[in-house]
Amino acid sequence: MKKPSSVTTNDWKLLKVKYKNLKRVVKKIENYFPVQYLIGYVDFYGYKINVNRNVLIPRFETETLVEKTIKLIKKYKLKNSSLIDLGTGSGCISIVLKKEIETLDITALDISKKALKVAIKNAKYNKADITFIHEDIY
Repeated sequence: MKKPSSVTTNDWKLLKVKYKNLKRVVKKIENYFPVQYLIGYVDFYGYKINVNRNVLIPRFETETLVEKTIKLIKKYKLKNSSLIDLGTGSGCISIVLKKEIETLDITALDISKKALKVAIKNAKYNKADITFIHEDIY
């Protein structure tokens, strides 16, 4: 089975290990199904974040946002602050902030129970102590 041109070599290696039937995988990729959902996780700021159809795939730009947030928290000496992550999705932002600045008190909120399930799994996997709340912000 030939690697689709839209898939990186590393991602193709992961897919080959995970799936026996690569024809189905290639068909999904050709129909614009995200490779990250097929692999099941992404690397986000050095942390493994599980993803599926219930959450958005963390973007590179979000890593930049997190990096700038960490710098601002340190610059303004807000390390002992409370933070709320509205629409947490996979929990990637909250997880990285908690892991990088352990003194933050983080609460993550999402309207989707399925998204929260992913976020909670990610927090446990990454050993990040975060309070999760199922709620509509309105």
